[in-house]
Amino acid sequence: MARVAVLCGTGMSALADEMSNSENLGISRVKIDTDWKSVPSSIVSTDLGDIVFIDRHHSEDENRTPPHKIEHRANVQAVVKCHPDIVMSINSVGSMVDNFEPGTIGISSDVLDLADRPWTFHDADAIHADRTSPFDMDASQICKAVSYTHLRAHETDSYLVCRLLLE
Repeated sequence: MARVAVLCGTGMSALADEMSNSENLGISRVKIDTDWKSVPSSIVSTDLGDIVFIDRHHSEDENRTPPHKIEHRANVQAVVKCHPDIVMSINSVGSMVDNFEPGTIGISSDVLDLADRPWTFHDADAIHADRTSPFDMDASQICKAVSYTHLRAHETDSYLVCRLLLE
């Protein structure tokens, strides 16, 4: 059976519950221990396999963790521990492209991360990872086919991550 991991943000925090309720599927809540902290997850079981949802902005109380304080390494390590066949990340962001209206889905082919945060799992040694092709092309083609058929979608050259410094 397939296993899909979905990393989602504030706009999709109820996605697992909504999917479980609308399809009358089982859902379980699991905390996944990582080297950084415990990460809560929701697992929806379907006839085709499990879907593991991890809310990027999870916190220990009712507040949401702001983007600049998210421990992404904990979230990624939690995903890896689930042994998924595919990982999808859903990001709710704005665009500076005029024809990219609200509600449009962008399918990226690259990422440029300018944020000032750790993005390595190897703090003690220089371990290099190939980021030439960060997205699985077969999975991207499936997303494109579904999006073009059922949703308003555009291909994008890259997904830019940056941190704005406000004085």
